[in-house]
Amino acid sequence: MPIRKTDSGWYWGGKGPFPTKSKAQAVARAAYANGYKDQGNTMKFSVERTGPDPIMQFVMCLLNSVTGTHILHLASQSYSQHKALEAFYTEIGDHVDDFVEAFQGKYGLLTDYTSGFEPPTDPLDYLNYLKDEVATLRDTEGFPQDSELQNITDEIAQLIDSTIYKLRFLK
Repeated sequence: MPIRKTDSGWYWGGKGPFPTKSKAQAVARAAYANGYKDQGNTMKFSVERTGPDPIMQFVMCLLNSVTGTHILHLASQSYSQHKALEAFYTEIGDHVDDFVEAFQGKYGLLTDYTSGFEPPTDPLDYLNYLKDEVATLRDTEGFPQDSELQNITDEIAQLIDSTIYKLRFLK
């Protein structure tokens, strides 16, 4: 189910309102972890699996992070934050591209690109959200365990971690 923002707060499908997007996402993750099945979405690379497609969630989250961190970069009034976010958005797109191309070479084309993009407002909170999202999705049933795809995912996690370090400690 999609996560959306209304005047009263954040919703995951019909559940909510929640005070923050991350709370709505946490509710969604908990529901999926406890067996919730989204009947309308099937994974493209495995006809036997149904439910949310962790590959498309992973890819869209990271593609959206390019725009989100670029917006935060442009709005920043801190030079160190500005440069840390610039380094992130200039590198993350290449990592996502590497992941998608390797995945498609192994499993076939991804075609269900959709976006519920909401611009982030706090850089450190946003990078921590990305860290949690990458960790959650890579551990989701259906996420490929192939070493080459996991290695690219490790590079993505490392970029997120080093950006968190820069945002937290380099003032």
